[in-house]
Amino acid sequence: MSRAATAETLLLLMDSIEEVLIQAKLGDEKASELATLITDHFRNRCVGSSIYIPKGVSLDNMLKHSAIYQDFRGDNHAELSKKYNLSEQRIYQIVRAVKAAETKRIQPELFDD
Repeated sequence: MSRAATAETLLLLMDSIEEVLIQAKLGDEKASELATLITDHFRNRCVGSSIYIPKGVSLDNMLKHSAIYQDFRGDNHAELSKKYNLSEQRIYQIVRAVKAAETKRIQPELFDD
C-alpha cells in the first residue's frame, strides 16, 4: 500500500470516529481531539500490519443475540419477536444458545478428555 493510500485510510478511520463522536453529542472540538487520539492509538498498535476490515456480519449477529438475551425476562418471547423482527421460535433458539455459551464460559468442564 502506498504512503498516500495509507494516509488516506487513516484519515478515513479518523473521520469515521469523529463523525460517530459528534453524533454522540461530544461536540466538534472534543470529537476531533478524541478521534485523533483513538486513530493514533490504533495506528501505534497495528504498526506495519496489513488490516482487512470485514463487513462484520458475525459480530452484528453476536451483538444482536446478546441484546436479545439481555432483554429476555423469561416471559417476553412475543415482545422480543416483534422488537427484533424474528420469529418466536428463533428467539427461543437464540436465548438457549446464548445461555448455553454463558454457562460454558462461567462453568468449566468437570471432565476434560
